[in-house]
Amino acid sequence: MLGWILAGLLGAAAVSVIVITISGIIERKRIQDELKRQQDEIGKVLVEEINKCDRVVRLKDLDSESVYEINGDSISDDIYEGQYITI
Repeated sequence: MLGWILAGLLGAAAVSVIVITISGIIERKRIQDELKRQQDEIGKVLVEEINKCDRVVRLKDLDSESVYEINGDSISDDIYEGQYITI
């Protein structure tokens, strides 16, 4: 996991990867709540990747090109790749 983050940082200097860890199930409402707590003004994110084995959801901020990785205990079935989530 750390290797992916470092590779992403080295591969694209303009893109930042922000890792957020939550306890419990990763679901749409929890994603919205966690991203509201961030310092950045986030309007809309795209679910780029879901890794159910590692329990990671990768999100891309459509305004700033920032990437968020949400780690949790499990992933809800209401989250799918290609989904837009408005914050």
